[in-house]
Amino acid sequence: MKGISKMQNTPVTIPCFFLHDSLMAAIGEEQSVFRQHFLSANQRVPFNSLPPLCPYQTIQTPSLFEIGALAVDAGWIIRKVTPLSPLLEQLTVPLSPPLNLAGYPPFPKTLGFVLGYAGNEAETLLSRLQLPTGKLPESPFQVRVWYWATITITYDFNEKTGMVNSQWKIGEKQWERAIGATN
Repeated sequence: MKGISKMQNTPVTIPCFFLHDSLMAAIGEEQSVFRQHFLSANQRVPFNSLPPLCPYQTIQTPSLFEIGALAVDAGWIIRKVTPLSPLLEQLTVPLSPPLNLAGYPPFPKTLGFVLGYAGNEAETLLSRLQLPTGKLPESPFQVRVWYWATITITYDFNEKTGMVNSQWKIGEKQWERAIGATN
């Protein structure tokens, strides 16, 4: 895969926004459904080999966040995240420089949990799949508690087989609660 061998064993560290474990597990189940349906020998890249992640700079003004429905942005399937504070909306900017993982196009510009990349098939994949129900609140839903952490990703590329192995580790969690939140 073009570009991957150059990044072999080079860690990439990304600041991210995460939900509490039960919501992250439910989003992870959605990701698994997409991954299973996108498996095919003719795909240029795997749907995703990482957990759902929301690349985002830490902001010091806790507010409510709204987690939206699944959407497509530039071939990526995401679950959109919207800060519900005018101040946060002004501060919400893409990571700079744009995030790019080896072998994939740049991450979407829309803030959201990245489930995976399906390219031209993303809209079709999103429209035809039955996703697990009952584990996530109906979209959109608000979250009052979350955490920030970095995720460090390392790739190994086997030139003989063409296989890519990715390893990831989530750093120390910094829990936050929306101002005025009691639960």
